[in-house]
Amino acid sequence: MVLSPHALRAGVLTLIVAAPVLQASGDPVYAVVATVPAAVNGRFVHSFVFDPDQQVLYAASDDGLLHVDLRAERPRLEGPVFDRKMYQLEFAPDLGRLFFLARDPDLVGYVDVRRPGARPVVLASGVRGSDLAYEPERQEVYVAFARRPTVLVFDARSAAPNAVVELPGWFATGLEATRGTVFAMLGDVPGLFAIDAATHQAAAWPVKGRVSTPAQIEADPTGRYLFLAWNREFAAIDIATATVLGRVVTATRPTIAFDVDTGQLIASWTDESPGPTQHLVTYDVGPDGLRERARLDEGRNHGIGESFDHGFVQRGSDWSIWRGVTPIPSAATAAPSARAGGSRPGRTRPSSARPSPRR
Repeated sequence: MVLSPHALRAGVLTLIVAAPVLQASGDPVYAVVATVPAAVNGRFVHSFVFDPDQQVLYAASDDGLLHVDLRAERPRLEGPVFDRKMYQLEFAPDLGRLFFLARDPDLVGYVDVRRPGARPVVLASGVRGSDLAYEPERQEVYVAFARRPTVLVFDARSAAPNAVVELPGWFATGLEATRGTVFAMLGDVPGLFAIDAATHQAAAWPVKGRVSTPAQIEADPTGRYLFLAWNREFAAIDIATATVLGRVVTATRPTIAFDVDTGQLIASWTDESPGPTQHLVTYDVGPDGLRERARLDEGRNHGIGESFDHGFVQRGSDWSIWRGVTPIPSAATAAPSARAGGSRPGRTRPSSARPSPRR
């Protein structure tokens, strides 16, 4: 761990000794590598991001920045460091820089978490951001604000303000970046919108096929796919053609996460009859749509709470950290692994019924 030492108030992280989940071929797919408390000192832990080089998972809380070193023999949820009330994180893995939103006082900032002794740097103060996204091609950070029709853009290297994006609507939500594009929704206009990273212009992004907003947005950082989850459905979209490749129908709202290491889309929903049962299912993604790969942890009434680019965190009485045991590329998903994007927090929205894939 490269952060400077501080007085730590830590919750012990419990390791799970269950066998990894197997797919039909018998190869491991995912395993719970650790669990962490859902709250520390009565304050909730949320907004997870992952540093793949250091193998460190970061989390925000009202106490400050927390972290888990997954390389440790007995990993612990450690912290907080940096006495700021953080409520959203975004990581730039190519820079080793963690961006955050904080309140009391309201500010946007960052810290170089791979540099020993680094302290937080303020990008903007007196403003309360509502969302963050890191666009890796131009190495810029996008900051949205509730009830403001603009998005601020900062140079992620120099911290200088680069642009103000004028939105064709009231305010942006659900910022999600891939190389060259930042996707978003607007508070008063239905549909998806795209901000061109080269021009900083925002425009409607019509999709061929049925989707609905508001929705949870997840993106493949390599720029191949965009994923949406809304009331009783989720879908995979080919970004190059803006075409829906496949949809899965559920009885209530699903929650999704995309793992760039394995190329898997993970979805969670609830069957409410005969009793509440949470399903956790992984899917291959390809030109033919979504194909079920494996079912994980069936029967527990827990949903996906947060996602990060190399796994996901499952909500329960504690947070369960799932990682892909080994990369499992298929003909449909094989592509170079990219550490280009940050991570997006998922939103825990249970859904139900056994899904039926649709084109």
